[in-house]
Amino acid sequence: MTELDRILSVIRTTGFVARDGRDGANVYRAGVYTLYGTSVTVTAWDGISHSYEATVWRTLDQQLAGFRQATTEEVTEFKRLEARRPAPSNWD
Repeated sequence: MTELDRILSVIRTTGFVARDGRDGANVYRAGVYTLYGTSVTVTAWDGISHSYEATVWRTLDQQLAGFRQATTEEVTEFKRLEARRPAPSNWD
């Protein structure tokens, strides 16, 4: 199993991934989409999303390098922060 297959399997199984950074782990809710090739969308607890897909410059496995399965504690903290996120100011 390649590294890309492993991370795609983690996303399909758990729906969460993490990437270690300077200030600790960044946890994301993730989804795999295969309609027009394989792409991965990750969403942080604050609602900011980013999509990854293979391009002529970088393969999908290069772009997903460094992602790992999120721990149970990291997922719990993600859900806690996501639940406390305020609604947009234009929601009445």
